[in-house]
Amino acid sequence: MTTPESAAKKQSQPSRKGKRAWRKNVDLSTIERSLVEIQGEKRHLGAPLHGQPAEALFVIDKTGVPHPNASHRKVPGLRIDQILASRSKTPAISSRPRLEQSHLSSRNRNKSLLTGRNLKGEALLVQKLVEKVKKTSKSGVVKKSDVFVKKRKTRSLISGLCSTTSRTHSGVVDADPVLGKRMRNPWDDAPDTPAVVGKNGLHQKEYVESALPQPVKKPKTIAALPTAIASVAIPDAGASYNPSFDDHQALLAKAVDEEQERVNKIEQVKKKLWYPPELDLLDDETFFDDDDDDTEAPAADEPEPAAPPAKQSTSADNRKTRKDRIAAAKRTGRERELAKKRAEKQLFKDINRVGDIRKELGKTNPLSAPPACTTAAPPKAHRLGPHKQKPRPVDVQLTDELPDSLRQLKPEGNTFHDLFSSIQTRKLIEPRRRVGAKKKEKVKLFESYDSKRFV
Repeated sequence: MTTPESAAKKQSQPSRKGKRAWRKNVDLSTIERSLVEIQGEKRHLGAPLHGQPAEALFVIDKTGVPHPNASHRKVPGLRIDQILASRSKTPAISSRPRLEQSHLSSRNRNKSLLTGRNLKGEALLVQKLVEKVKKTSKSGVVKKSDVFVKKRKTRSLISGLCSTTSRTHSGVVDADPVLGKRMRNPWDDAPDTPAVVGKNGLHQKEYVESALPQPVKKPKTIAALPTAIASVAIPDAGASYNPSFDDHQALLAKAVDEEQERVNKIEQVKKKLWYPPELDLLDDETFFDDDDDDTEAPAADEPEPAAPPAKQSTSADNRKTRKDRIAAAKRTGRERELAKKRAEKQLFKDINRVGDIRKELGKTNPLSAPPACTTAAPPKAHRLGPHKQKPRPVDVQLTDELPDSLRQLKPEGNTFHDLFSSIQTRKLIEPRRRVGAKKKEKVKLFESYDSKRFV
């Protein structure tokens, strides 16, 4: 009796009546599934289960289940450690270039497959070494020890350059269960490998420098030392409550200069906007009447004969002729020669007066010391933002305002303004414009004519 599941499976199989339908609709899912299982067995066990002996698959337990003890209970490891410890039993595919199998005999072919060595290449190398030793030896007889030493040195050199991995006779790479085939922890720092030199004597890095990831370029300002600017600016000595006469006068002169400069700027603006004050005394009627009189005065007199219209100059009239160009070129040449003669004449005069010039310099400053090497000017500070920092006004008192005692001393200045200016000077914040109070629109009251009372 067929079950509904088997009936559904039979109906899912399409018809294979024709030859093309047989090839097209054949079901290979079971075969593919079995092949995948065999590949998994090879990867985990090294060989499929049906090819292994019974001793490798089954174990006769003669000890029994031990009594569970809390002290000997195994602590399960992390899942990530189990994943990293699991290694495939399938040997890796070597990417080293091998000799074609047709050039090797059956015996050498098996040896090359097991050891991973190019036997024919080694034989040619040994033959070259023998010929080289024959040429160098005087007797012409080659000793076995010489060839052995040469061969050993060559093999050590090749192994050092290629750094091939060791292989067993079965062809499986010996791998560490924790570190893997690379025999090092991938999370550690890269080992210090010696520099490899190419054929042309260039370092290997120069060939692949463009393909390597470029490091991030550090800006120059990181290495530059910060400018030593005091967080609190020390005021001038003349701003003290009891300053000396010289310090106070020097600071007072500085304040006067700043004020004079400000007044001069205001005067310059006023001059640009200046106009004659007599224009304010004239009325509009008087101004226009004078113009009318000037225009009507010639009409009362007898009419004068009209002057002929002036002929407009054209570009053709101002164009130079060939004769004018030649004359201008000659004039320019004569002026150039005269200037050259004057310069030469002045040079000869200066050369003849070298002794007199030295005497004059010796009389004016006989004990003149050699000029000291001037230090380079500090670089211009980079401005932050679109606005410039405005200097603070000089805080100074007049001579009459200086207090006679500490009791009459009054606090001056503003600590907040000083600190804010210092922060801008040290480029911690960018200078800003002062924002004034927002003006409110004035509300105008207008009384309509309908509601007005004229009585």
